[in-house]
Amino acid sequence: MDFIVRKIIDVALYFVALCKKKPEDGENFKPPYDVADSAPDALIFVVQIYFLIPFFPYITVIAPILLYLDFKFELVKLRYLKSKALKSSLRDVIKKDNNRKQLILLCHSLTRQCILF
Repeated sequence: MDFIVRKIIDVALYFVALCKKKPEDGENFKPPYDVADSAPDALIFVVQIYFLIPFFPYITVIAPILLYLDFKFELVKLRYLKSKALKSSLRDVIKKDNNRKQLILLCHSLTRQCILF
């Protein structure tokens, strides 16, 4: 579900920016591509797939297709929905990643649950 919702939100944000655009803006109405927002999303998506494997083994057949579709959508987002990134350093990703501690706690708790069962 998260796979589809993230894509719908990105397309909706593009159309909102398109509706708010002024004629003098030209092609500059697109929001810049933010690596700090995209990197944690990709990581969380892969972690979700890995944690599904013990409970749903057939995800190993579906996962490459989903990862390929996610990659292709990131290309579409880079080419058409977003403008060039203003900054793209690892330091910016680490600074802006507010969910990192939550992700670590989630991974830790899910790992404990898998070990207990």
